[in-house]
Amino acid sequence: MDDSTRVFKAIGQWIAEYGKSNMQVKVAGLVYLHNIAQNRMGRTSLLAHDLFRRICGPVALRTVVMASIHWEALLHNPAVGPIRENDLKEFLTESLSQGAVYKCINTTNLRHDIGDIIDYILRKCAVATQIQEELVELGKCVAKTEAARKLRETLESWLANPK
Repeated sequence: MDDSTRVFKAIGQWIAEYGKSNMQVKVAGLVYLHNIAQNRMGRTSLLAHDLFRRICGPVALRTVVMASIHWEALLHNPAVGPIRENDLKEFLTESLSQGAVYKCINTTNLRHDIGDIIDYILRKCAVATQIQEELVELGKCVAKTEAARKLRETLESWLANPK
């Protein structure tokens, strides 16, 4: 079982347990962190982002902050930063067009950048994520959710076409 599968399963089990105890946990915002120091978007990064989107669903995606981190790793070559940021924004186009916002978390301005994200989230209304609706309201097991289907499909594809 790879890391994505373990993380996904743990998230699903936690949400399902809260649903069974009749506690309605809703989120006002979620933060997706991307390491800007990565020189390419590998298969694992692509899968992690896709799973995140499917866990959120279209309603909760409007509460998401897509944030880039580890800018300090690019200080030795500052010209690379804007290029990677543009590539990242292009990669995130679908999420951003569905209501997510992009923010940069820079260590030189850490307190301010994180404060901006917290302020943004505090202004949002709490909503249920897609996976919450599937697990709690529809009574699906984790393996039957849309995110699990996509995870299975992707892993099968990787096994059929290893790189």
